[in-house]
Amino acid sequence: MPSSHRDPTDPPAMASLDLRDVTARIDYDEFGEPVLVVTDGEVTIEFTGGLRGTSMTAALGARQLSTAANDYAETVRALLRGRPNALGESAPLSGSHATGR
Repeated sequence: MPSSHRDPTDPPAMASLDLRDVTARIDYDEFGEPVLVVTDGEVTIEFTGGLRGTSMTAALGARQLSTAANDYAETVRALLRGRPNALGESAPLSGSHATGR
C-alpha cells in the first residue's frame, strides 16, 4: 500500500513493490541502452535514460535512486536492530545476514 506520508507535489503512486521479494538487474533495450529492471514478481518497473538515450542526467537520477535506497535500508535496519527474529533471538544486522547473501 502506498504511503500516505508523501510529498504532496509528487504524482500518486501507481504501484508498490514488496522489498522482501525484490530483485534488480541491468538489461538492455532494443537500442543497446541500459535499463534497470526491478521486480517483486508481481510488479515490474523499468528505469531508463528516457527517449533521448543515456545521459549524465540519467546517471545522476540513478545515483539519487541508489542513495535513497541505501538510506531506506539503513532506516529499516535501525528500526529492526535488537528486535527478536522468528526464532526469538536478537541478532545484529550485519554481514551476510543483512544483505541476504
